[in-house]
Amino acid sequence: LQSIFKKTSLSLFDMTEEYPNKEVIVLNKKEYQDDKEKTVNIDYEDTDYEPIVSMRRQLQDYNALLWRTFIDIPTRQHPVIEQPYWDKKAGKEKIRRVKLTQDNKFVRRVFYRGDWNLGGRFHGGWWQNINSDLRKQIYINDRSTVEQDYSGLHVNLLYGLKGIQPPLEDHYVVEHLLLDFTAQEQRKIVKELVLMAINAKTIKKAYQSFVNEQPKDSRQKKLNHKTLELLLEAFKKKHPDIQEALGSDKGVELMHLDGRITAKVITHFTNKNIPILSIHDSYITQNQYTGELRKVMNKVVAEELNGFKINIKQEGEGSDK
Repeated sequence: LQSIFKKTSLSLFDMTEEYPNKEVIVLNKKEYQDDKEKTVNIDYEDTDYEPIVSMRRQLQDYNALLWRTFIDIPTRQHPVIEQPYWDKKAGKEKIRRVKLTQDNKFVRRVFYRGDWNLGGRFHGGWWQNINSDLRKQIYINDRSTVEQDYSGLHVNLLYGLKGIQPPLEDHYVVEHLLLDFTAQEQRKIVKELVLMAINAKTIKKAYQSFVNEQPKDSRQKKLNHKTLELLLEAFKKKHPDIQEALGSDKGVELMHLDGRITAKVITHFTNKNIPILSIHDSYITQNQYTGELRKVMNKVVAEELNGFKINIKQEGEGSDK
């Protein structure tokens, strides 16, 4: 039997069906079951939210395009990546096995807390579960790729929603307060802390979440709330116009906005039969489309933020302008 299969010209594209009957628009919420918090999907009607039908059609078209597209890391000998991650519940590092296979490219849009105005990000695709160094090695249909992302997206969105052009300098560079850390290490800490504060319901919960997320025995885990408060105050001093958003549970609202931005970027390229991969606020495309991607990213964010601009960072060089 093995000998017969070796002689065939079948590929995985021929041997598996194209995501039959899989819903692409998901509404979920968290609830307690057996004293444990779990995320459960909620049944809904298409009439509950006017854009559902068009969102589903757009995402079905996108998934169909991904299905026809060969996405790979050609330097890998086996179609599996063992990706380390910190499991905060277990309190130790674990290994996640990420399959780089045809059946691991399915993408959905997920809305949170049973509310169509919260969330709406694109989830799925093995490229979302690997680190940035590995993403640089992705090929799409045997062409090298380039990744571009909106710099400091959620901070920028907070400015835009207030009708203020976001500052173009690095949002997370503040006075060097952590003398046991380099300036670059401090910047990384400030960024993580600020994003947690945007998502947290209180500042105190943001501090606790930051500490909980740090690997055991790391220097960051030893930072106390008072030190974290100094960093956050330095960020507020630099960004007084948006300081009220910290500790206000604003993140899920911003995810709804960045989901709309991503939907427009994906739809533009899907309509042109050009595959593009999303990692929430960044996008990967073949190197010959980097110029077009940048133009589209600038266009759609200006549409959502009344003409304001956001810096775009690019990993790698494209072959177009």
